[in-house]
Amino acid sequence: PLFRSDKKSVESVCLSFSRLIDNVRAHPKYLRDLAACELLKNVQQLVVTSPPIITPSTFTIVIHMLTVTCGNCPPLAVQLLKQNMADTLQYLLIGTPTDAADRKSG
Repeated sequence: PLFRSDKKSVESVCLSFSRLIDNVRAHPKYLRDLAACELLKNVQQLVVTSPPIITPSTFTIVIHMLTVTCGNCPPLAVQLLKQNMADTLQYLLIGTPTDAADRKSG
């Protein structure tokens, strides 16, 4: 999996996939083909790996890659929702699910 490689390799792979997705953004079939190799699942695991193995700038690139993918291929956006990506993003932004519930009630 992507998140078990060395840091420099992971950074390079993220940048490569981001460029590839930017180049095929207008072709949902190609985006689906890229996602078929469990790209979305690996990216989701990558962003929550602790300690982080990607830099903040690469994290931003990964989020951009997800935004482009979901914005141009709605079935992939649905797939990410089914993979609980909303919970993952909530965790990244405000901490544990318990922290999120406490903030809503407080």
